[in-house]
Amino acid sequence: MDSEIASTGQMYSLLGWIDKNRRQIVSGAVIVVVAGVLIGFLNWRSKERRIEAGEKLSALMAEGGRDGAKSDALLKLANDYAGTEAAARALLMSAGQSFAEGKVADAQAAFERFMHDYDSNPLFAQAKLGIAVCLDAQGKTAEATAAFKEVVDRFPNENTVTPAKFNLAALYEAAGKTELARDLYLDLTRDPQSTFGSESIARLTAMFQKNPSLRPGTAAPSNPAPAVVPAS
Repeated sequence: MDSEIASTGQMYSLLGWIDKNRRQIVSGAVIVVVAGVLIGFLNWRSKERRIEAGEKLSALMAEGGRDGAKSDALLKLANDYAGTEAAARALLMSAGQSFAEGKVADAQAAFERFMHDYDSNPLFAQAKLGIAVCLDAQGKTAEATAAFKEVVDRFPNENTVTPAKFNLAALYEAAGKTELARDLYLDLTRDPQSTFGSESIARLTAMFQKNPSLRPGTAAPSNPAPAVVPAS
């Protein structure tokens, strides 16, 4: 009986508090509703923005034809729709186009921005390779060597590892580090039908003709490439 009286008293107290604070409660409810509508709108707008960015990127690529879209147009799209997948791709494409247009410093800056803004993007390794290529093109040999090596060491399972190995081997060869170059070229000849594999065979052949002591020992490596060097 006492507990029922207590419960009844508590209920009246609650009703009294609600009546007294009705304006604040209504305002709070309105705020919750408005917030929900706003969140829903932002989610919808975000989706619409992603779709719009993708459509604009497709249009730019179509307009560019075989030569591709201009770097400035791609960069503008990357700025206008920052944070979207299309913007990330546009930024990376802008870097590549800048390089093709001879604007190597601009290309490097775009690659670096991609790595900063989209560090979890699956194309992250591509940007790192792009930076290495830009450094090499600018004659910054030591920095380029370190950058290519980082790609090789850090992304061994990415498709960027093959061109990184080849370029690193070429830099080692030019620097007189022939054994390091040889080992990388030999690794690349495991796929002799590829562009990098066939070029590596040609470079190894020239290296061994010039310096026979660089020939690998009689112990055959695992998965050896066929006939890398003439038997002379």
